[in-house]
Amino acid sequence: MGIHAQLTPHPSTPGPDGLTVGVQLRRTEGGRLLLAEYRLAGETDTVLWPKAKPGAGRRDRLWERTCLELFWAQPGSEGYWEANLSPEGDWALYRFSKYREGMAPEERCDLRVARGGSTHAGFAVDLGALGLGSAAVELNATAVIQEASGQVRYWAAKHRVDQPDFHWREAFGLHLGVGK
Repeated sequence: MGIHAQLTPHPSTPGPDGLTVGVQLRRTEGGRLLLAEYRLAGETDTVLWPKAKPGAGRRDRLWERTCLELFWAQPGSEGYWEANLSPEGDWALYRFSKYREGMAPEERCDLRVARGGSTHAGFAVDLGALGLGSAAVELNATAVIQEASGQVRYWAAKHRVDQPDFHWREAFGLHLGVGK
């Protein structure tokens, strides 16, 4: 069992009509692994979705173009994590001590990437290695979608009203316990 969320574009960067972005989140292996599977549907022709490349691995600044992202934290904690996945297969994993502070690469585990084609991709992260294997987590699923025109749009399960801000802790509105 898990959570399915539809992402919506931020009002300041409205998405093209007919494009939908969804994510399926679930935990496996007794809660140890967190799986995130993103799928674009509908009018996907305008999306710049890079092809998988050999030698993909850990890379910074993936959010500057099409990038699937997930933010999570333990309830009541100021610290949180951010995972980024490029459709090419490059990925990044960061931890923050509090809102936009103390950013550091998370070295205790890697993302396990699963690229499923021209409109979907996903990853698994080992929450157990992060000390969260038996903890409930609060999440926000997000995506940066770049179009062929160069336009970048910001999608999320929950947005800050005034500006796109995926780090905004109040947007971590998805809840996933160990037994789900």
